[in-house]
Amino acid sequence: MSTPLAASSSPTKFIGFLPAIAEKLINEDEQQRARILSELHDIPPSHYLEAYFDELKDFSRPRTEDTIIEGACRFAFFTNLDGPKRAKYYGSELKGLHYVDSFTELWNSHYPTVRLTAAHMDVKRVCPPSWSSVKGDSGWTLTYRGEGTTSQALNELLLGPTVLDCGLWTEMAEWNKIRWMLGDPEVDLKFKFRKGEFYLTQRCFTPRGNLLYRFYDPVEEKHRIRVRLVFNHATYSYKHPGGMARLFHALEVDGRCMIFSPGAFSHILTPVELDQLLKELYNEPRTIADLEELYVRRQFDSTLPEELETYEATKLTDDEWEKSFPERLRKAWGRHLGFNLSSLVSYIENPLAVDDASEQHIECNEILPKIYYSS
Repeated sequence: MSTPLAASSSPTKFIGFLPAIAEKLINEDEQQRARILSELHDIPPSHYLEAYFDELKDFSRPRTEDTIIEGACRFAFFTNLDGPKRAKYYGSELKGLHYVDSFTELWNSHYPTVRLTAAHMDVKRVCPPSWSSVKGDSGWTLTYRGEGTTSQALNELLLGPTVLDCGLWTEMAEWNKIRWMLGDPEVDLKFKFRKGEFYLTQRCFTPRGNLLYRFYDPVEEKHRIRVRLVFNHATYSYKHPGGMARLFHALEVDGRCMIFSPGAFSHILTPVELDQLLKELYNEPRTIADLEELYVRRQFDSTLPEELETYEATKLTDDEWEKSFPERLRKAWGRHLGFNLSSLVSYIENPLAVDDASEQHIECNEILPKIYYSS
């Protein structure tokens, strides 16, 4: 049986399950968590997901934007399932893709005797055994460590349990919409990576952070398919120190935004609806995740910024929210790209482009600028 790697020093590494760690686990709760995670990862895909994976192998679809959009919609559907529907498609509510908060809440409801707390970030950032999850100064990166193809790697990540955020989800959506159009055989042929060189990051808008960046342009009116970033109020991190809604990455299709939001009323929103959602998330009371984050910070620094207390009960009015729009727009400048289908098709059809895609790889964890959305 394999077990999760315990939390390590910065940058924190979470390497799925490693059998050698089992010998070092003396705490019964840790052993129980390890067993549960191992069993979850061993749940085979349902026939619904098997059918989806089979559809992704089809290489006969037209190479059009409509096909790309269809692929994006399919991916968004499967990843935003919640509750009984997720259990039906994945075999367990805990399978699939999750935010840290939602995974923690689900885990604690299913396994109250081995609850997850602030001390269990190794479990809270869980990923399949063939992947590693690293959060360092340059942000959060998921890296494939297995021996399979690119499509196999993405399937394993989708099956989960995988904890990620909206930026990682958006990069995953980019790959899966391309898979839907090209078919897995073509994707695996044209996008080959050496072991450890296929990765997803939060930095969708930089060539070093996005392996598909070459197929995006500065956004223009003609682009039907886009990726964009929208920001919450500047004081969000004071109101919700453990929150996940300081910003939202979105896959924009024909003016509507697809987001990663399992359990929400809808994961396809207009820009106005997305803007309103950000305000609502700001105005929510602090959560357990916020309180845990404050607890952890106090262990290292007894004098926290006074803003954490100042904004604890803040609720923004419509007028205050509107006044923050110019600043939020400024932060998002340059983080809005249009998908260039012709560039992708040219790359696929040009024999000279059939190279080892890993030549484009850069050790992102080591050399990415250390300014991840710090503005």
